[in-house]
Amino acid sequence: MILPSLNEREVIVSYMEGDDDGTYLRIKKISTDGTVSKPITISRIDGGRGTGVPQLEILDDEIFIVWTVYDNESNQLKTVRLNSKDV
Repeated sequence: MILPSLNEREVIVSYMEGDDDGTYLRIKKISTDGTVSKPITISRIDGGRGTGVPQLEILDDEIFIVWTVYDNESNQLKTVRLNSKDV
């Protein structure tokens, strides 16, 4: 597995997590020394398989996260762009 890296010491991971209020797409920063950041909630999402596998890519100082939502009887892509310095 290749994880998107911010630099030589830090990677970003995305994951889906559910609680009593719903399912959420979140990211965390993980360092080579074992430090794990607090989660950042990207969006509330459908909990089913229709969301697909969220994709995460880092380009220069920007993090792009893309996932699928079902809206108006069709699948659509949603995108969030974050500055890596804000994570």
